[in-house]
Amino acid sequence: MTLRELIEIADEGYSQNGQFPILTYHEDPESKHGDTLAKWVALELADTYDADETDEEQLSDACDAIMSAINQLQVAYDELSRRGEMLHDAG
Repeated sequence: MTLRELIEIADEGYSQNGQFPILTYHEDPESKHGDTLAKWVALELADTYDADETDEEQLSDACDAIMSAINQLQVAYDELSRRGEMLHDAG
């Protein structure tokens, strides 16, 4: 599949109110639409895309990239939450 097709698949799940921010950032990475997560997804999908892979491999690689980000975000959230609890308990 093409990179655009892969991004359109991601945008189908991400889009809100009929807007497709991932595709928008893919088409114009310098645009300022206020959705930095959508911009990150567009950039990450482009970085991990390999036109020589099968559709299945492309989807798997995209899922791996997104899951890695989910895990990293969870760790950051956990630490922020832990620090907040510490401040609350100390207060």
